[in-house]
Amino acid sequence: MPIANDFFQTFYQTNLASNPWVLIGKLCEFLTGTKEIEDPYEYLTAGVDIEVLHSEIALALDNATSDDGGLERTWLSGAYTELIFIFISTLNIIASGPTSESHLSIAHTLDAEDVIITFNWDTLMEKALAEACDWSSAHGYGFKPVSIFRDEWVSTNKGDQVKQTKLLKLHGSANWLTGFPMYTKEGPVLGYGMKDESVFLYEKSCKPYATYKGRYMGGYEDFTYGYYPPNLIDVPGIEAPKDHIFVQGYQQMPWVPEGNGLSEGQPSIPLIIPPVHNKKYERYGSLFDSIWSQASAALSNCYEIIVIGYSFPPTDTRSLELFRDAFLKRATFPKITIIDPSPSRPLERFQRDLGIPLSHLRIHKGPFEGEKTFNKLDI
Repeated sequence: MPIANDFFQTFYQTNLASNPWVLIGKLCEFLTGTKEIEDPYEYLTAGVDIEVLHSEIALALDNATSDDGGLERTWLSGAYTELIFIFISTLNIIASGPTSESHLSIAHTLDAEDVIITFNWDTLMEKALAEACDWSSAHGYGFKPVSIFRDEWVSTNKGDQVKQTKLLKLHGSANWLTGFPMYTKEGPVLGYGMKDESVFLYEKSCKPYATYKGRYMGGYEDFTYGYYPPNLIDVPGIEAPKDHIFVQGYQQMPWVPEGNGLSEGQPSIPLIIPPVHNKKYERYGSLFDSIWSQASAALSNCYEIIVIGYSFPPTDTRSLELFRDAFLKRATFPKITIIDPSPSRPLERFQRDLGIPLSHLRIHKGPFEGEKTFNKLDI
């Protein structure tokens, strides 16, 4: 999965880059205007870090808070949102294929008591869990979604909780959806009359669904969709402030073909914490506080922790705090296995920063090769 310097190189290798429905105009305007980049394509494919770029736009958007900054906010919020859609649609097109054997090997080792904690946004793990152990997204994420899209929106009000492997996604997920935000001088406001922590889940579609301007893109596997996710149907909107009205408009470029699909409902957007330096979990109410609390409880109570490919990057201070706070609640040290081609940093974190003795650490220096690696480690 491309997540840093190689992201845009990967994006431009997909058919998304040449699709006129894939919006990138405001991002290019940010590059040519604010950053004075002459050739956005050359700049993006030269190895720019998507986290750095997204953080620059996020900072500029946070600073556009004055009363006369409405046009600037609209422009910057467009660039910020375009990056989210480009990011998730690229992950979706990569994930839409045969089920990952590596993820299947993980899924086959798990039972209902196990917990997966991930910072990834892709849905490779969901697809493997569903295939290996009949995992249900309705009960598997640690929260109750409003509804799930399975060719249509299906309510989750009925049915008992099912005991199964829990998948805690600390930065959101490509298949989690929320209302399209409006950016005001006070900050972003989700465009529906529901609680900020409300989550809609996308699971699968075998037929066209209603989406933004009827721009349905098919041909994707379960848990993945084209550039535009399904619209939210029968969801209440928010009321305009006193003496104000909402006005909605579209800019139709002559070279962009019209969508010929359904378009009723409210446009949705992937619910993720984007790869930016200043991550705003509070934007979604209590959702991420609850997920992180469940992750802390799992780390506090488990017997064994297997860390696959997570290197504790210096910028992820909250993740280190998660482990530290969880371990402070423990009476005993957990057994920890690190699987990583370059295990020195996670090893240092566990020993120096978290106080785990070497006797409780096991290192597998090398890539994760699924069942082959598990057999070597007798997992």
